[in-house]
Amino acid sequence: NQRFRGYEEHKRPITQAVVICMLDVSGSMADERTKFIARSLFFWTSRFLKKRYERLILRYIIHPGNTAPAELVKEEDAIRMKMEGTTFSHTAFDLMQEIVRTQYPTNKYDVYGLYVSDGDDFDMDKTEKSIAKLIDSDIAMLAYAEVHVSAYQAKSGKLYARLLNKFSLTEKRVKS
Repeated sequence: NQRFRGYEEHKRPITQAVVICMLDVSGSMADERTKFIARSLFFWTSRFLKKRYERLILRYIIHPGNTAPAELVKEEDAIRMKMEGTTFSHTAFDLMQEIVRTQYPTNKYDVYGLYVSDGDDFDMDKTEKSIAKLIDSDIAMLAYAEVHVSAYQAKSGKLYARLLNKFSLTEKRVKS
C-alpha cells in the first residue's frame, strides 16, 4: 500500500518590515524642540518594531514645501534639513505610495508610515486623497503626529482636525 499525503500550504509569517518616516521640513518646522520631538517619535517607533521583526528597514522622506518635491534622504539629513516654502503634505504620501509599490510590496513586507508635521497644508484635498490611496494599498499602519511647540503652530495646524473628520478617527493627544 502506498500512502499519499495531501499537500498542505503553510503561510510563513512576514518577519520583515519597513518604516517610512515622513517629516515636514518647511520653514514652520524649523524649531529645535520640534525637531527633537520628531526625532524621538522616529526613534521609539523603530525601537518598538525592532523587537517584533527580524528585519526592519527604516526609510526617511522629507517634504520641504513648494521649493522642492518630497525626497528620500538619509536619517541624519531628515532631521537636519530646513527649507522654506509652503507646505504640501501630499507629496510625502505620494512618494511613500510609490516606494511601497516599487520596493516594498505589502505581500512581502509589513509597511508602517509615520508622518510628523505642524499641521500646515495648503492643499488638504490632495493630501486627503493621497492618504486614502495609501491606506487602500494595504499598509499595516499610518500614524500622524502633529507637533505644536508654540502658540502660532497650535493655531495654524488644521490638517489633523480635517483628517479626524474625513477618516472617522479617534483622537489621542500627548503633551510634552
